[in-house]
Parts: sequence; structure tokens; C-alpha cells
Amino acid sequence: MLENYEKLLKDKAYLKFALKRYEEREKELRELIEKESNEYKRDALKSELRSVEYAKKLIVNLLQSLQSEPSACEGAYGRNPELTSSEGSPPLPYPWTNSTKGFVPSEARVDGGGVG
Repeated sequence: MLENYEKLLKDKAYLKFALKRYEEREKELRELIEKESNEYKRDALKSELRSVEYAKKLIVNLLQSLQSEPSACEGAYGRNPELTSSEGSPPLPYPWTNSTKGFVPSEARVDGGGVG
């Protein structure tokens, strides 16, 4: 079932449809807020409007990410060559990861690095 949601989130036609629905609901809520005289009901409508605006923003971001070039995700220039390995092996672990050496705080170092 999760696979179906993933397919929908990658489907541009569905995202455009959802965006249109949210835009219609946003317009409807703004009109209802204008007409409503009860401040408590108006606050509830404003709360729903904020939720709709947030969902609409997420959909716009999803659409933009689908339209961007996939080559932008290949890698970054200027990467520290010491932190990346060569010949297709996995990258070297960062000092804070749970590697075989583990993370050693500066106070526990033998050389006293960073203390003082």
C-alpha cells in the first residue's frame, strides 16, 4: 500500500490535481472567513486555512523537485577528498559515527587533544 502512495507522490498529473484542489479549498476558506461573524468559528477556519496553505506549499516543493534535473544530485564539487574514498568503496566514516574506532571525546584522548 505504501508503494501506491510513493507512486502518487511522483506522479506530476496527480500533484497538479491536488494542488488545484488545495487552491480551490483555500479560496473557499478565505470567502468563509470573510462572511463569518463568530470569531471562534473564524479562528477554526483560519486554522484550516493554515493547514491548506502548508499542504499546498509542500505540493509545490514536490512538483519543483520532480521538474529539477536529476544530475543535480550526482555530487558536489569541492568535496573534501580525504572524507571520500576512491574505487567505488563506501565513504570513510566521520569521527562521530559508530565505526570500529568510535568517537573519542577530546577529554579522553591520550594525546590530550583539545584540552586546555
